This record gives sequence, structure tokens and C-alpha cells, in this order.
Amino acid sequence: RSILARLDVAAAFAAYTKSTGKQWTKPSIGPLQMIQGWNPLVENCRQNDLCVKQPITLLTGFNSSGKSTMLRTVGLCAYLNQIGFFVPSANYSGKYFKKIFSRAGAEDNLSAATSTFTAQMLEISQIIQNDDMSENLVLLDELGANTNETEGKALTIAILNRLRCSGATTLLATHFDVADFEKHLQKIDALSMTTTHNLIPYSHDHRSNGWEFCKQRGFI
Repeated sequence: RSILARLDVAAAFAAYTKSTGKQWTKPSIGPLQMIQGWNPLVENCRQNDLCVKQPITLLTGFNSSGKSTMLRTVGLCAYLNQIGFFVPSANYSGKYFKKIFSRAGAEDNLSAATSTFTAQMLEISQIIQNDDMSENLVLLDELGANTNETEGKALTIAILNRLRCSGATTLLATHFDVADFEKHLQKIDALSMTTTHNLIPYSHDHRSNGWEFCKQRGFI
């Protein structure tokens, strides 16, 4: 029964990958690198390349530029690699992570009197309190948001430093100025998502395009 179940899952996955009409690849062991990676859960997802060279990689960019999608794509590819499936990419390599942690989204808990910021910090606390983080992948989206900018930035730097010292591989999507991180952290890399959803070397353009986004949606 177990063998039939496994064959059924493998056949279903093969049928799904073929139905997408896009390239999937057999992953290899090596540094975390994704060439022309894309997310099958996002319609018309743009393909992007990502090479993780440092323990901490920062993803910056405008609102709706695709930072969160990139984080989720990396997480999905890493997970599919863990379970032995092909990944949505032209070429993918990565090591076997003991655990994959993700902290994304903005959720509160009214019944538990837990604010959005409190919920975020509780989840982060659960991640960094793990005993051995050296073989883990950590994906963080907008860490330090929903509070005072100065405090949020300081907390983010402290948490990233803790993760760097633990040996974890960390990717953070952020609107904070990368220069603030470079003053306090070592061994970080920074990339930027453009308005056309392309991932490029870090750009010093710090605009978020929040007003333009609201105008396009008819808010103002």
C-alpha cells in the first residue's frame, strides 16, 4: 500500500509539472542557487535568478515588486528539493536543510489580545530559540514592521545578528535602508526587485511607490 501511495504521488506530481508547460529541473547538491526560478502558485510569475553568497541576503524593492513572491519561491524550491521532487527552475542547487522556517504575513489574534507586531515577535522568538540553527533556512518578510521605525530597525538588526551567529541561512525582504544593516552586520548581501519584477544587484533607490500604488487602486 505504501509503495502504491508513493507511486500515485509521483505520478500526480509528474502530470502536474507537465501541465504547467514550464521548465522543471532535477536539483543538485551545492550552494543555494536558483536560475530562472518561478512560482507555480503565482499566475504569470516572472522568472528570476538568485545566488545566495552570504549567511544573510536582503531583498529590497518597491511595493508589489515581488519580494514576498521571491521569498516564497525560494522556500518552495527548497522544500521540493527536501522531498526529492523536481523544482520550478531551469537550474537549482542547494543543501539539505534540517528545517525551513518562514515568518511572513500580518496576522493578529483578537481573542488572545495579540497585536500584529506581538504575533510577529512571538513567531520570531520560536525560530531563534531552536538549539541548532546551523543547517536551517530562515525566510523573513518585512521583519520589524508594525512598530516605530527606529525600534523596528534595531530589532531587525539584532535578530539578523543572532541568526548570523547561529549559522542559519537567512533571507529577509525589507523596506529598510540596506546601509543601516551594513553598519552593524557582517557577511550580508543585498539584492533589489525592480518594478518589472526583475531581481538585480542592490539599487540605492529607496522609494516604495506607496502613493503610486494607492492611486492605481483608486484610493486617492
